[in-house]
Amino acid sequence: GSIGVPPIQMAEGFSTLATGGYHRDPCCITRIEDRNGNVIYEHKDNPEKVLEDGIAEAATSILQGVIAGNATGYEVGARWYANAPIAGKTGTSDEATDLWFVGYTPQYTTAVWCGVLESRETVYYQGYNGTTAALPQPIFSNFMNAILEGVEWQDFPNCGVTPTYLPN
Repeated sequence: GSIGVPPIQMAEGFSTLATGGYHRDPCCITRIEDRNGNVIYEHKDNPEKVLEDGIAEAATSILQGVIAGNATGYEVGARWYANAPIAGKTGTSDEATDLWFVGYTPQYTTAVWCGVLESRETVYYQGYNGTTAALPQPIFSNFMNAILEGVEWQDFPNCGVTPTYLPN
């Protein structure tokens, strides 16, 4: 945890796992309509297969374990009520200058970063060093639960291929 990465790049990378290995360029505006409902602009999706079959599924399975039980993403699991499977990863940089949670469902990927943008200072929360459980995990859970409310269940893609693992 010593090199900074912008949240958009984190979300972009994890989205590739969420889609079963297809990379898509990030976009902020997907559609613009005029006041009469005429479409002025609509984003053209550009998926590109960048991972071999089974790799994204294996990574997603591992990252689902981060949220389960007493793993590092336990706070997300404790706050999760959305009708969706969830996978994600916590992250704390050296000296707790960056606190991360990046997670995804089949529909959405969200990256939450907490830190001091202007300097590499330790993040403090309520008088103590900040933690991912106290800051980005609750932010992630609250946001994702809200945007997934009423969304129909969808499973992560599964191509049915298990990757071949090399021995240590």
